[in-house]
Amino acid sequence: SGEGEDVELKPRQVHFAGLELEGFVSPDFVLRVDCSKGTYVRSLIHDIGERLGCGAHVTELRRLASGPFELSRALTLDRILEDPSEAEAHLLSIEELLQSWPHVELEASEVDRVRSGVPLLRVQRFVEENELFDRRLVLAQGETIHALIETVPGKEFEYLRVLNRAIRQLNAG
Repeated sequence: SGEGEDVELKPRQVHFAGLELEGFVSPDFVLRVDCSKGTYVRSLIHDIGERLGCGAHVTELRRLASGPFELSRALTLDRILEDPSEAEAHLLSIEELLQSWPHVELEASEVDRVRSGVPLLRVQRFVEENELFDRRLVLAQGETIHALIETVPGKEFEYLRVLNRAIRQLNAG
């Protein structure tokens, strides 16, 4: 739609972990929102204004975090160009990146089969018995992620990525 046109947003279920008024100098206020993905913050502010009977709109919106990515850990491009090794030190591990993904714990005897891309009947049964898992899962042993899979209801799971770290290290040396 074009600028200035009204757009009707369909209601959707979202989760708020926090909603905090950080400052108020009439008529402006600063609100910190900790919410699930898919939340339309501009719509939230509009709805607050409607409930207050005075109207409200967003004048500035800043995302402070998204999953494991936090603005406080970000580096500027100038800083990266100045010292690329410092940028490498700030890289997140795959375990940090995928900490919010649901995990399936592998038994020691299953790790080699997963690393070879062999479908595991136990994991398939787990997926079939848990209809909630119609998305992506991590196959891990302890803190170490070995594979990422995608589940589709009524179908076998598919490997998205198999992380063969030991083989990569041998090939790199």
